[in-house]
Amino acid sequence: MITDCIKPDQKLAVGSHEYKEIIEKTMKISCLHDSTVMEVMWGLKNCMHRYVPAELTKDDRPLMSEGMKRVLDKHHFDYKPEIINDRIIEVACVKL
Repeated sequence: MITDCIKPDQKLAVGSHEYKEIIEKTMKISCLHDSTVMEVMWGLKNCMHRYVPAELTKDDRPLMSEGMKRVLDKHHFDYKPEIINDRIIEVACVKL
């Protein structure tokens, strides 16, 4: 599927350094894994529960992104990463 969807001049964004190494080595496809990709992956994972059954996504959802930490810190919110939920994320997006 990956080889069918990616063009030779494109890079594939991947969610872990291990994936990057494996795909580049075995499939010879250039991959990108950095802090920006991780922020995008965080956002995608937090939307996934709307489209995939919860039991498949519950354990794979990161608590917070670096961007969310910066927004909360900027506004001097006292928070714990484990209490961040969809509603807090939506409000933070509106406040940006």
